This record gives sequence, C-alpha cells and structure tokens, in this order.
Amino acid sequence: AYHFGAAEMRPIWSEQGHLRLALTVNGKTRETTLAYNTWPVVVKIEMGRYYPLPSENPQHIAINLGVGEGTLANTKSLVIETCARHDGKVVDTMRIDDLAKALAETRAGYARLPKQDFDTPGPLSWADCKNLLAVTMDFSKLPIHPYDHPIRDYYLRVRGLDAAGKELFADN
Repeated sequence: AYHFGAAEMRPIWSEQGHLRLALTVNGKTRETTLAYNTWPVVVKIEMGRYYPLPSENPQHIAINLGVGEGTLANTKSLVIETCARHDGKVVDTMRIDDLAKALAETRAGYARLPKQDFDTPGPLSWADCKNLLAVTMDFSKLPIHPYDHPIRDYYLRVRGLDAAGKELFADN
C-alpha cells in the first residue's frame, strides 16, 4: 500500500513545496519527503539586447516552454508575435509550423548555436535546454530609442496552438 500525505502547495513560485510519500510493504512503512518547485512562467524569453543599436539586428532569441509534457505533445505550432505595448496591435509575426521538429533541431544543433551576440554572451549561452527553442528574429521594423531614454514599447507574445489551431497556452 502507499499513501500520499497532504501536499504543501506553495502559491508563490519562488517558494519550495514539499510532498510526503509513504510506502508500506508487509507491515513495514518507509517514508520520504520530496521537494518540488514550479516554473514561474509558461514561456521564458531571453534576448541578447533589450535596447539594441541598429547594428545589433537580427537577434538570437532563446525561448523555454514551461508547459507539461502532455501540453507540449499536443502543441503543433508556435506563433511569436511582436506587439505594440500601447494598443496590443501585432506588428510582426514569426510562425513555427512544426514545433516538435524545431525543438528537436535546437537540441541536435545546440553545440553549433551562437553563444555570443554582439561581442557579449548571448541568451543561448545561459539558456535552460529543457524545451528550448532557438530562433533568430529581425526587429528592424521597431523604432530605436537612445540609451539615455530607453522605452520598452513593444513586447513578444508566444502562443502554442494544437493541430486545429486552438490556443493551448500563451504568454508575454
């Protein structure tokens, strides 16, 4: 027989949770406490430059998908949208039609991916390789702001879609 004790659910991602597991065989019980963490985001996006110079384009982007294996298996495509912060309007879109293939290509080619961007360590040099998707994006359609007046007036939205085009997850 086995018994799962009450899980200590943590509402905040930065706090560790615990689960007590007990297993009884022939009247003898062994138990242990397991620690777990949750991933703080559904999609983690890392860029080399958040305020790039005109010469720092295109950029390598590391995208980690923090979804369960079942959700990932049902996700057939990924849509990456560059959106205006003031109204949410999509100004550019990148579509990955075969997510499983793109993830496999990232894993297989990780050693060859550029780890330096613009003479500094890029996002692929520190990325978590679990569910990692490496893409190169062109941001030349976006305005360049001076370094002494940085404005984040655009953001990336990532949406995972199933084979029928239904949205399974989204994150900014």
